[in-house]
Amino acid sequence: MVAVFGCSICLVLRPREGRDRFELLGGAYVHGGMQGETVRGRDPATADVFQMC
Repeated sequence: MVAVFGCSICLVLRPREGRDRFELLGGAYVHGGMQGETVRGRDPATADVFQMC
């Protein structure tokens, strides 16, 4: 599960085999994390960067 800055839902990513990339599986319900709680107070400059294919 990942929380994306600016996205209204949490997302589920799956690593792509043999690559440093991820596949988007879709949105997910996370109790206590649907109103921005997972990213509130975090600095986007220190976040991990994912490449979507």
